[in-house]
Amino acid sequence: MNVDKPELLQSLIHNMYEHYLSKNDFVQAALSLQLLADTYNWDPVAYLPPCETPQFPAQSEFKRKEALYTMMAKKFVKGNRLEQAVECYDELLDAYKTQNFDLVGLSFCHGELCKVFKSLENVGRLEPSYFMVHCIGYGFPSENRDYQD
Repeated sequence: MNVDKPELLQSLIHNMYEHYLSKNDFVQAALSLQLLADTYNWDPVAYLPPCETPQFPAQSEFKRKEALYTMMAKKFVKGNRLEQAVECYDELLDAYKTQNFDLVGLSFCHGELCKVFKSLENVGRLEPSYFMVHCIGYGFPSENRDYQD
């Protein structure tokens, strides 16, 4: 970006994205999309030329970033990182509310968030239910030394 060649950076990030997809590492693929999305602003007026890698038509900067965020959220869901997918959809919701009011986009995000929240409810995450406590050493009072629970 500092050498004013965004096409080169976009190509490099897209190659990373394709590499991670080929290894079925959907979380890293989504994170590489996030790198690419961070190069754009939520500007509905700025117009971008077509892009070869990744392949995008000529569109507004908002639409391109929106497409990247949608792809990113789907990859997070596929990689079972549902919390990060929620963050993506929340960011999209904020953009729809503040930058470019779009009822179809708002409806889409809320529908996807509904699906993700339902999936989050059924995720089997291990929660610690057992802790072992040992009071070892002379730093504890004598009645608590060598205490195990």
